[in-house]
Amino acid sequence: MNKSYSQIALLGRRSSADHTPVPRLLSLPVLLCRLLCLIGASLSASAAWALWLGAHSHTIENLESLTRLSKVLSMSTAAHSLALADLDPTRESHHLSAALNADPRNLTALLRLSLYAEFAGDPTKAEALLDQATLYHHSYKSYMAALTQASRSNSRARSTHFATLALRYCPRDADGVYTQFLDLEQASQVLNSSGEAHQIDFLRFLLGQHRLADAQSFQASLTSSASLDRYRLELCDLLFWDGQHEAAATLFAKLHPEFAHTGTFNTQLRSRPTSLAFDWRITQHKSAQINWRPGELAVYLETIHAPLELLSIFVDARRHPHPRITPLWKGESQNLSWQLSTASPNWNRISLLAAPGPERRFQLLEVQIE
Repeated sequence: MNKSYSQIALLGRRSSADHTPVPRLLSLPVLLCRLLCLIGASLSASAAWALWLGAHSHTIENLESLTRLSKVLSMSTAAHSLALADLDPTRESHHLSAALNADPRNLTALLRLSLYAEFAGDPTKAEALLDQATLYHHSYKSYMAALTQASRSNSRARSTHFATLALRYCPRDADGVYTQFLDLEQASQVLNSSGEAHQIDFLRFLLGQHRLADAQSFQASLTSSASLDRYRLELCDLLFWDGQHEAAATLFAKLHPEFAHTGTFNTQLRSRPTSLAFDWRITQHKSAQINWRPGELAVYLETIHAPLELLSIFVDARRHPHPRITPLWKGESQNLSWQLSTASPNWNRISLLAAPGPERRFQLLEVQIE
């Protein structure tokens, strides 16, 4: 009896062990996952293919086909529309609008459509597009586009606004902003709020553009600093060689009040000669090495075979019509001479010349001009 029950129990266990679930019911989720993976891989491959074609398609037909494919794949078509605008100028506005519809914040589309509207005679639309561009994109590029458009239309309020913003975001070189100022009054208004560094830089810009009258007027409103005074000295030099000798002398006298009383400058060599305006001009000839120390110029001159001007200075001829020149120097000062020439009716030039000869060394301590 016990044996029968054991056999029955064993058979029951075997039957349970041999029972397996229906394969189809367990594999269905796996099949669905695999199907989704295949679909995703197919879409990814299609998208990658579309991107590759976009980078290598250079014909209108290919780009139009690619645009249709991108729409099917729910990809942005803005880049394709911009490329079409370059290849199909007769429908440029259409393609740019399509790019903007695909990407309402696309900076390139906004800027180009603004230009298109401006030169098509629709300034209101042009400004609206630039306002949209600067709303989305706080960058030097967007602000400069708005600034140049405002300057072309002579819109002072917009020009001032965007010039201020462009300066805030500009790279090291701000000349692009400076060229868009409508006048010096606007430049001062913008730069007064941007700090001294931009004021100094704008003075540099004016000198580089040879806008000497504007430079004179602008520097007059600024305070004194080493950097500003250096540019003021350059302005003196430019004014002198432009024939504006009295303007140059007036500005130089503000920098160095003693010049206004004596008509000469730095005769005791207490400051380093700058070779500008009414300061000593030092030769750059390779045969001469001239080093300054307070109160002294140390000169080494190699053997020369032709006369060489070593240094020169402009003096007021009204105060020194027939100047007597007395140098204080030591060393090998032989074959050195002073020469007087007329630079203009009111200004003489005093030059130190070295005659041909062997190498020599000397130290110049002072030049008394009476």
